[in-house]
Amino acid sequence: YFSQGVAEVQGIGAHCKVVPRKTASGVSQLDLQLQVDKLLSASISTNTRSSYQSGLSSFHKFKSQFYHDSVWPPPLTQVVDYVSYLSCIGQAWSTARSYVSAISFHCKMQNLEDVTKNFVIVKLLEGMKRLRKPSDSRLPITPALLSRILQVLPSVCFNQYESWVVVI
Repeated sequence: YFSQGVAEVQGIGAHCKVVPRKTASGVSQLDLQLQVDKLLSASISTNTRSSYQSGLSSFHKFKSQFYHDSVWPPPLTQVVDYVSYLSCIGQAWSTARSYVSAISFHCKMQNLEDVTKNFVIVKLLEGMKRLRKPSDSRLPITPALLSRILQVLPSVCFNQYESWVVVI
């Protein structure tokens, strides 16, 4: 993630080895960098990493389709258009939020400006959430449905106490 030159060259030629410089404590710069990478890798779950990879892949595909560049950090206009694009193709608000979080994480990991917290981006995501409310598919429990439920209770319950019903 933040790798720089951390090893010293032993000599010149085709058979040279890279030898990490050790300090008095026995820890080399390479050891520190490996530990940084390990800690950063463990900072997010496997599922989050997978989701972020999907989000960045989607964003790169969007950029190649509409902008033909690979500028990082992405300008605000590109992220605005990306959220709009996700809405146009019918992505869920939660997916859009996750994909924008992936862009944010990527910017932060590279110590770049993060435009995803901009007021406009936040409001676009909020608008997506309000416009895409799923309809409530639940139905009310009618007397006829309640009667059918009560009839099947004995076959789905483990003992008589679970299926015992007092009808008032």
